[in-house]
Amino acid sequence: MLAPTGFLGILVAGVLTNLGIDPLLYSNQIFLNSIIIASILIVVYYIGLKLYRRSKIQVEFEKPENPTIKQKYNLIIIFILITAMFLPQVVQNYFPNPFTGVLVSIDTMIFYLIGILICILLNISDEKEVIKSQVPWGILILLGGMTSLITLLNEANFSEIIASSIEQSTLTAYPALTPIIFVMSAGVLSAFSDGVSVATPLLIAIAISLSKVIDINLVLILTCIPVTAICTGISPFSAGGAIALSFIEEDRRDDIFMGQLKAVGVNIVAICLITLIWIVGT
Repeated sequence: MLAPTGFLGILVAGVLTNLGIDPLLYSNQIFLNSIIIASILIVVYYIGLKLYRRSKIQVEFEKPENPTIKQKYNLIIIFILITAMFLPQVVQNYFPNPFTGVLVSIDTMIFYLIGILICILLNISDEKEVIKSQVPWGILILLGGMTSLITLLNEANFSEIIASSIEQSTLTAYPALTPIIFVMSAGVLSAFSDGVSVATPLLIAIAISLSKVIDINLVLILTCIPVTAICTGISPFSAGGAIALSFIEEDRRDDIFMGQLKAVGVNIVAICLITLIWIVGT
């Protein structure tokens, strides 16, 4: 889940590097911890939802049509752009050099624009028809509103308020329970924003600062923050959850909306329990 070569693992490593910490000191242990937590969650959901009773259901899938030339071009473009965005970061983490250092500093929006221009030049699809009928404008407006709200909150020092609250809670509570506080904070922030780009960097910075003041289980906290951000990112008020909801038919959207909210609550409680058991066990 948090593999050093994966997107989220690279993000965590980048945040640690910016804070002056060598990510190699924590990356392997964070990866191992995330696998353990993810495995426990899978088992809990498998038993809780009784998925073992559905394993005997036979589902038939029709063989899809062969992809067209334009679809193949589209997949090739996507693969090349994804490789161009993530491969330099992986190389830079393990074999730092000036060339990949320059590539890593390039804004990812540049890659998106390049991909769009190539698709337009190759006439892969009718962009007017796509913009008119296939772009989920309602969801985009929702995401834009949430992004604006988060920006305004940050301008009002919301991040500092959250940091101060976490610090006070940690100092007044038993220090060993600090990971629980970070799980709940990551869950709430991720449910109403982008857990990857907003909650994870913010809370990791707070955790590093606290680790210099009090004795806390930093490795466990650095694992719980991104794991919780992923598990609560399905919230309909977050970027990932809103995008997922846009693909649901309108007659089922209300049910899925409530299901997403329930999943967020269950995930936060489950990760808190796992973290508590982990603390007691160690």
